[in-house]
Amino acid sequence: MSNLPGPPRAPRVSTRQEAILVTSDLTEIPVVIVDVSESGFRIEADETFYVGETILIGEQVSLRVARNGDMPARIHWAQGCEAGGVFLSHIDLGHIDLS
Repeated sequence: MSNLPGPPRAPRVSTRQEAILVTSDLTEIPVVIVDVSESGFRIEADETFYVGETILIGEQVSLRVARNGDMPARIHWAQGCEAGGVFLSHIDLGHIDLS
């Protein structure tokens, strides 16, 4: 068994961008993007994410950001009012309006 670290994590950009998390059953949850990278994101909501009810680990979702449209993603983790996900395709941060 190797103790070598995995590939380096993509650089994260801190932001407080409002967005909508659209779940697989088309529920729309207002969220704030806390940080984002070309491969993933961390979000927070006003209410707790109830794993198995509000959100599912591994669930395919869309992260909707004004002026950028829907970005398909998969939920990787959720705890309390925060969740993290990975984008299903590479995101070019230079083309996303995070203001």
